[in-house]
Amino acid sequence: MLSGSIAERICYFALQAAQSETVREVRIGLCYLAVRTESGAMGIAAVMPNVTGHDCRALAQSGFAGRELSDLIVLLGRGANPLERALGLACANAVLNRNFELSEQDAIELMHIRAEDRVCMVGRFPPLVARVERTGASLSILEKESSRGGILDPAEQQICLKDCSVAIITATTILNGTIESVLEHLGEARHVAVLGPSTPLCPEAFRDTRVNHLGGSIVKDPDQVMRIVSEAGGTPAMRPYLKFINLLLAPGETR
Repeated sequence: MLSGSIAERICYFALQAAQSETVREVRIGLCYLAVRTESGAMGIAAVMPNVTGHDCRALAQSGFAGRELSDLIVLLGRGANPLERALGLACANAVLNRNFELSEQDAIELMHIRAEDRVCMVGRFPPLVARVERTGASLSILEKESSRGGILDPAEQQICLKDCSVAIITATTILNGTIESVLEHLGEARHVAVLGPSTPLCPEAFRDTRVNHLGGSIVKDPDQVMRIVSEAGGTPAMRPYLKFINLLLAPGETR
């Protein structure tokens, strides 16, 4: 059985894949962070709200171009704040989310949601809410930010997780350190998905967990994604320039 947190596992496998990769460019926007390597690999990760601290420094480090990618991947596990961890995750995704020849599939269709299902969405996915509701299934949305609506009370959240049959979990739970707690409180859910452009397509990192579905992204047009990140664009703006990959995981599966 693998040890360590999911973030630490992702670091481990990303470091194996990074080899001698070096950083060509880093862009940090209001919604996303993007990293491109000298070999042309590119990864993205969400920027959490309110991560810039209380002075003029958003990050303690600077000058990332030319550095070994491995120096930054470790920030996913060791970063002092969510922005540093997002930089580490984007670097990890640059080497993990590539070389997939799979066609795009629809994440919701792969879940086979039925009217009798109880769906728990950890983090609001606006494009998916209406689609889940159209199935007739009950939907509970768990949130940390009151401005986004949803269930905020931790006790009520735990009840929803225990009772759900399908769990849709945002990959930002990896960045804010809550993914282990979310998985721990799941009951008998038949389908547990980690979704979003930030999701690392690394089945090995989720082995021996309840997760059986990873839905992440591969950058198709690095120049356009870099532009959108710089202009504070979000997922809808990037969507035409990403390829979304869904991996259904079997117990003990490795890539």
